[in-house]
Amino acid sequence: MRTILYFPVVAMVFLAGCSPFKEDKDGKTKIQKMRTVELLAFEIPQAKKVFKYEDLAKKNLKSTRLYDDFSTVASFDAIYLGDEMREALTDMKVSRRGWSEAKKQLLLKGHEDESAKWHVFYVMSEVREREFQSLADDLSSWALSLSVDDNDRVPSSFLKEIEPDPEIRTLFGTSYTRHKIAYLVKFEKKPNDNVEKLKLCFRSPKHAGDLDWVLDDTSMLRDAFEAKEAESVDQEVLEEPVEYKFANKRTDDISILFEPRQEEKKIEDGHPGEVVEMSREQLKQLNEQVTA
Repeated sequence: MRTILYFPVVAMVFLAGCSPFKEDKDGKTKIQKMRTVELLAFEIPQAKKVFKYEDLAKKNLKSTRLYDDFSTVASFDAIYLGDEMREALTDMKVSRRGWSEAKKQLLLKGHEDESAKWHVFYVMSEVREREFQSLADDLSSWALSLSVDDNDRVPSSFLKEIEPDPEIRTLFGTSYTRHKIAYLVKFEKKPNDNVEKLKLCFRSPKHAGDLDWVLDDTSMLRDAFEAKEAESVDQEVLEEPVEYKFANKRTDDISILFEPRQEEKKIEDGHPGEVVEMSREQLKQLNEQVTA
C-alpha cells in the first residue's frame, strides 16, 4: 500500500522535465513541441546506409508465383549472376569482411573465369506439396532448365541446395524468407556466345513457369531508333506550297484580279533561264497543248 502511495511522489520528482508545457519569457504557458529529428539523433542513433546496389538488384531479380485456381502451387525468385552482379557481390563481401584490394581482385578473377564457362543463378523456391523434395533431388517433381535466345531448353549442369550468404539475402531483399529454400544453379555456356535473352524454366508434371532476362537490349534500341526515323520522314513536307501572287489593284473586274502568269524557261545546262512574260492568249494556248 505504501509503494502505491510513494509512486506519485517519485513520478513528480523524476518526471518533472517531461511535461509537455513550458513557460516563455512573458510567463505564458505554451505546449512544448518535441522534434522527431532531435529524438532520432540523440535517443535512437541511426545506422549508416552502405547498401548501394538496390537498383541493380531489382533489375536482375525476377519473381513468379504460380496458382492452381486460388491455391498457390509454388513461388520462385531468381537472380542472374551477370558481370555487374558479380562485381556488386564481391564488393559487398570485401566491404563487410575488411578484405584487402588484392583479395578483391583475386575474387573478381575467379568470377571472370566462372562467367566464361557458366550461366549462374541464385534461386529461392517455395513449393506447396505434401511430400516435397528438394529441387536438387533427382526425384523432385520440379526440374529447372534454361533457354538461351529462344532456343531449345537445356537441363542444369549443377544444382545444389545452399545456405545463402548475408550478401545474397540482401540482394534478394523482401523476396527472401525463412520458408524458402536457396539453390545455386549453373548452366554450361557455349564459347563465344553473345547472349541477348535468357529464360529460366520451371517444370513439373502439372504446372510450368518461366523467368526472363534481357541481357543485350541493343537490338531493341535499334528498332526504336528506326521507328522514330520513319515517323520523322512521314511528317516531312515533300512538296513546297504553291504561292499565288495577287495584283495590287482595286477593281470590280474579276478577270484582272491576277497578274499575268510568268513561266520560267530552263536551259539544258541546268542554269536558270530568263523569265518570260506571257499574255492571256499565249497562256490559254499553252494550257490547251498541255491538256491535249
